[in-house]
Amino acid sequence: MSVSIAQKVAEIVSIVLMSMLAGTLFGLAWATSGLDRKQLAGTLQLILAPLEKWFPPLCFANLGVLIVLGILARDSGFTLASAVVGAIAVVALIVITVRGNVPINAEIKRWDMSNPPADLDDQVRRWQRFNSARSVIIYFAYVVLVTAVAVRSGH
Repeated sequence: MSVSIAQKVAEIVSIVLMSMLAGTLFGLAWATSGLDRKQLAGTLQLILAPLEKWFPPLCFANLGVLIVLGILARDSGFTLASAVVGAIAVVALIVITVRGNVPINAEIKRWDMSNPPADLDDQVRRWQRFNSARSVIIYFAYVVLVTAVAVRSGH
């Protein structure tokens, strides 16, 4: 089966974008893993502004490229399935982020860390649960996508 240049480009771009999402979520989890709840909340206050600017476009660009890849790979089984899995994973990430992390982020940005709220531990624990869920989903989709491209290309 011959694979078009457009499909190869879509595969590469989707892997790059998915790796950026996975890397961001992994880096966020790794960088904050040893922090106590108050330190984590303070760190989140510092990084939320830049993340809010570029994370949504990255998610939607990734979703768009995965949809294009799915259309281009409609006759190539595993690659099509990986594009569908990837698109579902990105949609799940967006839903978890919007319904879970974003409301907590709004609270975190308002906190006075010299006088943290009484429910700081609960809020940070909830944020971490949502972040872990979206991370696992994206890691899984990334592995499926890379595996599909490697299998298709004979590696």
